[in-house]
Amino acid sequence: MTGRDAQDRQTPKHRRMEILETAIQSGGRLKTRDLAARLDVGLNLLAHDLNALVELGLVERGHGWVAARRGADDLFAGTEFASRQKRQAEKKQGIAEYIAGELESAGDVVLDAGSTALAVAERLGQRGQPIDLFTSNVAAVMRLAAYRSVTCHLAAGRYSHSHAATTGAEAASSIEGRRFAAGVLTPRAVSVAAPEVAQSEAIFPGPATRAAIEALARRCGVAPAEVEGRSLFLCAYSSDATQAGYKATLAKNASRLFIAAHDEKLFGEGAPLLTLILSNLVAEKPALRPDEAAQRASRQPVILPVRSRSAVRVRRSLDRGANAAGDPGGLPGVDAPIDLRDPESVRVVTSTDDDDRVPQELERQLRALVAHPGSEALLEVARSAIVVVSRDGTPVDPSWITGLRGA
Repeated sequence: MTGRDAQDRQTPKHRRMEILETAIQSGGRLKTRDLAARLDVGLNLLAHDLNALVELGLVERGHGWVAARRGADDLFAGTEFASRQKRQAEKKQGIAEYIAGELESAGDVVLDAGSTALAVAERLGQRGQPIDLFTSNVAAVMRLAAYRSVTCHLAAGRYSHSHAATTGAEAASSIEGRRFAAGVLTPRAVSVAAPEVAQSEAIFPGPATRAAIEALARRCGVAPAEVEGRSLFLCAYSSDATQAGYKATLAKNASRLFIAAHDEKLFGEGAPLLTLILSNLVAEKPALRPDEAAQRASRQPVILPVRSRSAVRVRRSLDRGANAAGDPGGLPGVDAPIDLRDPESVRVVTSTDDDDRVPQELERQLRALVAHPGSEALLEVARSAIVVVSRDGTPVDPSWITGLRGA
């Protein structure tokens, strides 16, 4: 064991994951004294860790023994999470199959809580892919403990039985400051927005979106209209405020981001989570100003960030007097997360509809972009970033997207 491994083993998170893995693999009751000796920890410290795992619902214990709970299906029966698992199950499996294939040899992956994320986690385990998995999804941790190829890290936070997840600010802080090779986000809903909609006062965070577009335009030395003409706007929505912080942090810190949303979520509603601006300008090197060119030899190349860790956060501070006067858009002091990303780093993975066709709502949303100047560039961004998969995970030929210009 290396010094780093020994140091990691002393942290509560690593000890508890080792306890859970040992309990699941034993298939029955373990004597606590034997477990303490095996893990080389004191009985008092072991009791403290076991109490934490009992509170999460992952193990059960009695006098002198501990055992893993029988499984996620048994633990979460009758909860909101269990009911979500049954909805559109075949479509979720198709999405999971596609994403798991894309994550092969990804290294470290971060997942949120949700039934689609659970399906992705299970498929990763079944494939035997070596993955270091970080998640707030307690059900996923339980299912994956049986797979040696996957190392699980459960985010801290308050446990929500109905969502089968750890939640709150502590969960978000557990993954803050880390860079992940890939992340899987399962929002309540997702939509493709035309530029004027993304910047609308009525669509949160409209003002922040406008500010980000103008900042990118200034940085590249182009007009805001050109940024709009070369950018696809994706709006993600959440249904649970206790998980919103974790989901937004996940999106920010994932170098490759997969947004998993079956076709019915293209119609859904929810509280705004974040706006992704997918622009091919992000990966380009803008022209240098004269003063910058004079210092070329002594400076790093001026390249706009590609990864979402450079997400732009624009604080929308509205006048409280306007709110008092009845301004319906009054959201004082709101942090509006705006993520500028290279289109190649994002995949919105959705499903075919009940007739195994491309969802009509998705076609409608993309067709609305055709009327904009530079629609060819917009649709090319969409072709790169949006994937529709069948129930077996096979992607639909993306030529249907560019074909919308002639429809």
